[in-house]
Amino acid sequence: MQRGPDLKFWSGVGLALVSLAPGISDAIRTILALIGGALIVVSIVFAIVRRPSPAPSPSGPRRTDWEEQLHEHRLDRREFNRLLKAAFANWSMKPTGDRSLEDIARGSQIPTDLPLTDNSKFPHWAWAAEERCTGDAAILLQFASAIYPAVTPPMAVKSQLMGSTGEFDRFDTIRIELAKFWDYWGRQVPIDRVITEQKGDPIVRAFASEIKLLTFLEIARVRWADSGLPGKSGLFRLGRRNAEMDA
Repeated sequence: MQRGPDLKFWSGVGLALVSLAPGISDAIRTILALIGGALIVVSIVFAIVRRPSPAPSPSGPRRTDWEEQLHEHRLDRREFNRLLKAAFANWSMKPTGDRSLEDIARGSQIPTDLPLTDNSKFPHWAWAAEERCTGDAAILLQFASAIYPAVTPPMAVKSQLMGSTGEFDRFDTIRIELAKFWDYWGRQVPIDRVITEQKGDPIVRAFASEIKLLTFLEIARVRWADSGLPGKSGLFRLGRRNAEMDA
């Protein structure tokens, strides 16, 4: 990496200019002294400014990284919500009345045994999820299962609730990215500590409904794909924290 001016070198140049032969005129000596002094000052300033930056903290991802990535997903989140609302509007089994999907999400909580102690058992657990869901949680699971219907062979049916297969594929791609985002940050110990100490992290609280919706969609999708992949424990952890704050 290119370094700034060397302090000793430019200081030496400055001193040399000041101590030129006695035969030189006083006016020129004064000018040279000023130039030499300026060079010394500049070299000191560069030495301070170009000091190496401190190494990154080994403690893990910073909270600012979390907030930046949250902002980067804003357009995906907007499209996710648009497609989800379209699917809910076309869902023939939605509750009567004027309750919105957001209202139902706010009134629900994720199943009490999530995240599982052994996350590898999530695919098996998901098939009996209805037994663990009541009220608004049961409605969300039914809705998620309409988007991801469990059929044989797996993934044979793509929901048309969003209008077309293309829209479903787009929704599924965005859903995966958002679920991965929350799962990653939900598994970071520093963030988990902040959530516990502050009795509700403001970011997690602000996106509580999204976290719940992604949780129920995760349950339905693992049954739809029948992939046997473990659940997203970080995502479920954030949902559990929100439930504890609401209790």
